[in-house]
Amino acid sequence: MGPRRALISLLAFGASLGSAAAEPSTLVRLGGTCVPDGTTPDRTLSILQAELAPVDVTRLDEVPDVRGATVVLIGVDDCTSVPPEATITVWIDGAPRRRRVSLADTPIDARDRTFALALAEATRDLALSTAPGAPADSGTAVVAPFPPNTPPAAPAEPAAPPARPDATTSVVGDSGRAESSVLPRAGALLRFVPWPSTWLGGGELGVALRRTTLSARVLGTERSVAQGTARLLVVAAAPSVNVVELLPRTNLRIGVEAGYAAGSGDARQPARGSSGGAAHFAGTVGLGTRMAVAPGLSLDGFVEGGYASSLTLRADGADLATAGGPFATLGVGLGFPLD
Repeated sequence: MGPRRALISLLAFGASLGSAAAEPSTLVRLGGTCVPDGTTPDRTLSILQAELAPVDVTRLDEVPDVRGATVVLIGVDDCTSVPPEATITVWIDGAPRRRRVSLADTPIDARDRTFALALAEATRDLALSTAPGAPADSGTAVVAPFPPNTPPAAPAEPAAPPARPDATTSVVGDSGRAESSVLPRAGALLRFVPWPSTWLGGGELGVALRRTTLSARVLGTERSVAQGTARLLVVAAAPSVNVVELLPRTNLRIGVEAGYAAGSGDARQPARGSSGGAAHFAGTVGLGTRMAVAPGLSLDGFVEGGYASSLTLRADGADLATAGGPFATLGVGLGFPLD
């Protein structure tokens, strides 16, 4: 059973507690399968209770007396770490209404409060501000007590996930598509090795996951001297992991490269050219960032330093170019949706 189906089952169980007739009141119940990075359920719940007072707000796993109450069920799921986002689902009469919340521009120490305010805003807009009897498909949500002695309708299957917010939006509307957890990407690379001074250019293709990027890199350079022209090409697998978020949208990342470096030369007489190759291994550490630039599209960049064991090109006893030793790399990439 996946996280979303588990959430649906949990919310349906919570909804079944609201039966029998008594004096009408409103009760908000909060549950979910996850919370955004930098937030905690208890702290968020405490702030939400203060924001929605005098409305009662409880955790979904608590069992309060809800007889005759107007029950508002709120679920949180589909959380991502980079950027820190989550989907808010407000259940009304067995039908879900959704909003996507992004905390990418929020300092870590303010995320609990910002997330609680987003929950409160969604609850007011989708549930508490709507008069009973409004049509369910009117774009607003309807909440009313369940009829006495009759079970609630089974929750409908969730609609398509909502749209990913752009770079300046914290909460988006109830339609569209959420950010995929697997984001194909393509990027350009520029690397500098100081000894001997070598510039290598190239690109990479891969996929960006929530904390991990898996890429295949190609880097190359060409150097002309009196004896002829030398060429160096590196092909390597390059996984990297975001270790910790230092600033909003900015992460400390570490990575490795493993592949093969090949060299060739076109010599001028009387010099002789030759070709060869060597294994290429490198470790990297740096800073990376990613931001949304359009629905489903993201722009990312990184700067990293590292050290490599690789091939060095030589001519007449002197080093011409290398992919080994200390280096610095600048990368820029574009992520795009699967469909």
